[in-house]
Amino acid sequence: MRRWLLVFFFLGSVLLGAATWGMSYLRYMLVCYDSKYSLMYHVLDGSSYFRGGHWGPTGVPFHVGQIDEFTAATPSYFYSNSRFHFLGFAFDPAFITTPTEDDWLVIIPLWFPTSLGGLGLLLAWRRKKRLDSRSSKGSQWVPRL
Repeated sequence: MRRWLLVFFFLGSVLLGAATWGMSYLRYMLVCYDSKYSLMYHVLDGSSYFRGGHWGPTGVPFHVGQIDEFTAATPSYFYSNSRFHFLGFAFDPAFITTPTEDDWLVIIPLWFPTSLGGLGLLLAWRRKKRLDSRSSKGSQWVPRL
């Protein structure tokens, strides 16, 4: 039973990652946490963006919307202006969008968690098949030394 739970967990993570990845090209999502130090999470254009800084309250705790011209240009701007970027990953410890804002930026492409879920699913499935084949042999199975 535990083996099936592990397989279903990784299958769910693959399906959730693939659905988020596909929908991120049609709609965007924005989640904000406002306090003295603000955090922002975007899902847009096949990537997830994490930003943090001292820009004050945004007034928008959660928003899902259509992609317009401004939002469509945001990923390429963030990615190309970040200090370190490679294969869709980006990191900038001092990402400055305006002269008054000083924040950080981390970009993780959505193919990465989907691939990790797929790898976990493959390993869980192989382990399940190996353990099932051992249990089906019954008393004929002798452990290897």
